[in-house]
Amino acid sequence: MILLGSSLERAIVNDMFLVFEVMKVKFFSLVGLDSKL
Repeated sequence: MILLGSSLERAIVNDMFLVFEVMKVKFFSLVGLDSKL
């Protein structure tokens, strides 16, 4: 992925990253409690 450095592009990437992090945390909190990897 090539970032052009525009503020809008940075905002979109930041939002996607935050959503990914939140979903990852929720996923591991749901699955990790039952089966610790």
